[in-house]
Amino acid sequence: MTRVRKTLGYISCIAVGAIAWWLVVSHIIHFHNTDHIDFNVDVYIGTNVVVGWADLTFFSYKTLLFFGTWNILFGLSSLCRWNKVRLFCCKSTVLSFSFANYCLTTVLYTVFELCSKPITFGLWDTSLSAIHNLGSNLIAHYVYFVFSLIAFLRVPASKGNVRLGLPLVALYASIYCVSVKLLGEFAYKIRWFPYVIFDLDSFAAMLNVGRGLAVFLLVLTYVVIFVGYCTVYLLFVRCKNRQSAHSAQ
Repeated sequence: MTRVRKTLGYISCIAVGAIAWWLVVSHIIHFHNTDHIDFNVDVYIGTNVVVGWADLTFFSYKTLLFFGTWNILFGLSSLCRWNKVRLFCCKSTVLSFSFANYCLTTVLYTVFELCSKPITFGLWDTSLSAIHNLGSNLIAHYVYFVFSLIAFLRVPASKGNVRLGLPLVALYASIYCVSVKLLGEFAYKIRWFPYVIFDLDSFAAMLNVGRGLAVFLLVLTYVVIFVGYCTVYLLFVRCKNRQSAHSAQ
């Protein structure tokens, strides 16, 4: 009975991963320009109005793809006894990276949505596409956060190399920020960014402060997010390593 339950659990992991990929691919495939957007504006923030693949610049979708891939690899390697792949998936550094991404995703997504005017969570009107967008946003940011929490708490971990993991996590965050900024400035027919922190003037307007103060606050925001992200990652690695050591006793 235990073996059957484990098998069903691994199959469920694969299904969760496949659905995660479907959510992202579906958003890209079904992209369409929103009719009410004025493309004469200098910059647009938030809702993707430029091109389907720009969805990949949202940190949320990257996080969803990482977690979906982890689920597929973990489920398949457990079923097929690919020991090296399973060992990689169960490293404390890998589990912590995935969960730290989801914590950052869910917290910042919620903050940005609650600061938006109006608050929509992706429901821009009453059309079927808007309702689909709302549902997929809630699933991607909240339902999958619960899945990632369960995976982090329940999957037994082996000790990972944090001296390698931390620089890679910091490098990932840095490359993400630089690539999103460059793409937003030069890759689309208008300047477009997924989040307000990638455009100084929009950030200043949101806070209703002068440009000088906005520069300071924006730098501070980046530092807080970056340091918080790395700190949370290290705390999660430490928790999983302690859990692993306790289980080995």
